Amino acid sequence: MKNFCYFFVVCCCAICIAEPTDDIRQLLFSIRSGVNVSPLQEWLHGRSQYYGSRLDAIPDVYRSSMLDDFNSRLKLFKSLNLIVVAMLKSEQIVASATFNISDRRNQVDLVNWFAPDRLVDTKPFWIGKGPFIDFGVEGFQWPSDKQHRGDWATITRTFYIHKGHRTCQTDSGLMGVIEEGKEYCDWSDKAPGQPPIFYYAKNDASYESSLDFADQLIVYLK
Repeated sequence: MKNFCYFFVVCCCAICIAEPTDDIRQLLFSIRSGVNVSPLQEWLHGRSQYYGSRLDAIPDVYRSSMLDDFNSRLKLFKSLNLIVVAMLKSEQIVASATFNISDRRNQVDLVNWFAPDRLVDTKPFWIGKGPFIDFGVEGFQWPSDKQHRGDWATITRTFYIHKGHRTCQTDSGLMGVIEEGKEYCDWSDKAPGQPPIFYYAKNDASYESSLDFADQLIVYLK
């Protein structure tokens, strides 16, 4: 990754990343755009993998074995109190959201860490503490009523931090993953390739004016 020098060690069938600042990162999950699988389902239920100590050896979808028993495994990393979800473009982090799990740590699971009350930092701008229309790993699906999903194009957004659904022209937020329904709004239809599609806002403005796309999503402990 640009501007960082990494060395790698193996621990607990996952990948630890240590920076020169002694900022230790434990990689939990990585997925690349266009692989045509659901990041949400891979995060929650995917097959755990071990791929050694080289970051460039990580496959298109990587899921740490830590996620199979997440809360128990967290006890092995008591000094790591932050979970970061980040989007990368050409191996550079272009957007991220950082969550503090030090409070109620024994209750943390695969979903509830991604919550407004745990949010402590976002990039490339601080989005604040809300209010949010949609916020969560499981995100947003429309129509929410399964009975009507055959009548409308299904829209699924995950790893989702969104301020409003007023109109396509005024949609705004920080980031999201398009799993289905990329053609719903003009701004989302600009997305290159096939799902999953990772999008983020470059500044605190509507997606129409600030949208860009990433090619990788990662989640790590810090």
